[in-house]
Amino acid sequence: MIYITYRNLKFNDSSTVNNVWSVKCDNVEEKYIEFMHEKAKEINVVINPHWLNIMNWQDHNNHLSIGEYGNKEKQWNKIKRQWNIDKFIADILKGHKEYYRNVVRF
Repeated sequence: MIYITYRNLKFNDSSTVNNVWSVKCDNVEEKYIEFMHEKAKEINVVINPHWLNIMNWQDHNNHLSIGEYGNKEKQWNKIKRQWNIDKFIADILKGHKEYYRNVVRF
């Protein structure tokens, strides 16, 4: 299966192709979400199942002290930066980068 990842451009609120991957499975998104949930369990935090952000302290992570929650929030943000979808595809799923060329429409 071919997967295309994008990156957002900050100066004009658009996106551009980041990478094109060839992967031997057809459910990369589900596997990535499962992987991130496992990472959250490792540091004992509850995350949003869709956006993968850490849930608030009062309703979902009150098993931690407020100080611990602040540290876990920083730790989780670091994990999210480190384990983006491209790194997951490359390192865990052993995907292969495909060469591509943007064609300008006339």
